[in-house]
Amino acid sequence: MKNLFWIGATAVLIVLIGLTWMVAKTPESQRGTDTGAGPNTQAFWVATFPDTQGQPKPMAQHRGKVVVVNFWAPWCPPCRAEMPGFMALQKKYGKDGVQFVGIALDTTANVQRFLAAKPTNYPIYLGEIGGSELSLALGNHADALPYTVIIDRRGEAAGSQVGMLDEARLEAMLRPLL
Repeated sequence: MKNLFWIGATAVLIVLIGLTWMVAKTPESQRGTDTGAGPNTQAFWVATFPDTQGQPKPMAQHRGKVVVVNFWAPWCPPCRAEMPGFMALQKKYGKDGVQFVGIALDTTANVQRFLAAKPTNYPIYLGEIGGSELSLALGNHADALPYTVIIDRRGEAAGSQVGMLDEARLEAMLRPLL
């Protein structure tokens, strides 16, 4: 019985990695901004997620800032690859009211273990099931990782990206919002 569980869990992990890889390898011209229904930012503002210490944190605490919401997981190679660029932009534009927010879609233990080895300079919240639902509400109709949404100071979506978002492109998206 234990072997069946591990075989099933491994199969699910392989499928998730494969889907993430497919999104990451999709040409940018075919990926880009999500073309489904626009992001429902209201869902973001009413959401509350625990931080990595288990303390509930309302997303409304970030109102009035340019918020970069990134859905990610420690097992996702493109997610990990974009994090140094996010940290550089948080450092560069944090004083101008830009706030990066990571919503991790993995277990608490896996996220804590990852962050112990590679800490971030922006808050990471534990998305659990609600994180996947919020990702969908914010326009991630591919249900893929990474997924990033930029929210302007008025609280409205200014852009979104399925797949890896490199530092230069994200910076170009942020500058007009400052």
